[in-house]
Amino acid sequence: MNLIRFTSNRMSDGEAKLSRILLLCKETGRFFGLLTCGSEAGFFVRKALGIDVAYQALLFESRTVTGSPNPTVNGTYETTTHASSMTMRVNF
Repeated sequence: MNLIRFTSNRMSDGEAKLSRILLLCKETGRFFGLLTCGSEAGFFVRKALGIDVAYQALLFESRTVTGSPNPTVNGTYETTTHASSMTMRVNF
């Protein structure tokens, strides 16, 4: 089963965008044509292999600072934060 998901959440001061890809290969398949997904022999019998990949971007609204006692702080600030993850799983 392959699953690709795109979501968007609105925050009070910005927006979060999330992209996620889930790849799962079960018993009789081959993972990217390289590894067999299931195994019949051994102490740990493998049932499936999977990879989950996710990326998230937090897009914040611009902020303007004026009248600060420290004039080097005055200005407009734009912030974007990126986060990503990759997980490989083996089901026994």
